[in-house]
Amino acid sequence: MSVDLSQFYDYLNGTDSPLLRKPCSVDNSDLTERKVDGCGTFDVLMSSVYAHLRTEFDKNRITGAEYTKAYIALTESVISNSVQFLLQKETSYWQAVAGQLEVVKTAKAIEEIEQNIINKTKEALILDEQRKLVKEQMESQLAQTLDVRTDSAAVSGLIKTQKDLYKQQIDSYKRDAETKVGKLLIDTWTTQKTVDEGLTAPTQVSNANLDTLISALRSRNTI
Repeated sequence: MSVDLSQFYDYLNGTDSPLLRKPCSVDNSDLTERKVDGCGTFDVLMSSVYAHLRTEFDKNRITGAEYTKAYIALTESVISNSVQFLLQKETSYWQAVAGQLEVVKTAKAIEEIEQNIINKTKEALILDEQRKLVKEQMESQLAQTLDVRTDSAAVSGLIKTQKDLYKQQIDSYKRDAETKVGKLLIDTWTTQKTVDEGLTAPTQVSNANLDTLISALRSRNTI
């Protein structure tokens, strides 16, 4: 299953990439702007503390003395936590970026593994096809001299047709030679008979033998 990393790449490689951002150092204005309604971390937290204490005081849930003690204690706590928050802020941010990078690396590794498997599968299929081709070429060469394949199956197709044609041509040459020899012998005897009418015909040119010969020739030359 492929993972779409385009959004990660855009985020990490774009103009606003956190990897290209210059880390900012923490200064006093991040902690406090030195005023009650400031935007520093301490200022914001103290505004919340004051609001809560004021509510409790107005509802007579705490007295003036308790208000003072709580204010002092909460102020100390807010100062400590504000400093700690600012120090951890950038660390937490870069830990999150590092985590995203690990996700991208893992997803990329999965993609590479998947692609490697696909490539290996394709290579295996190509090798198998090449093996079949080489085997068929070998069978084709063997079929030139054998009538069966290595798996004992009869040779077929174009090669068989060619071999059958060669056999027929060879047989035709033999029949033609036989016919010519027979004609030569008969012509020779005919010539001799013309010269000497008392010449007795050879046994091989008797009617019975001629009938047998002609029948054999017709049988061999019948398509």
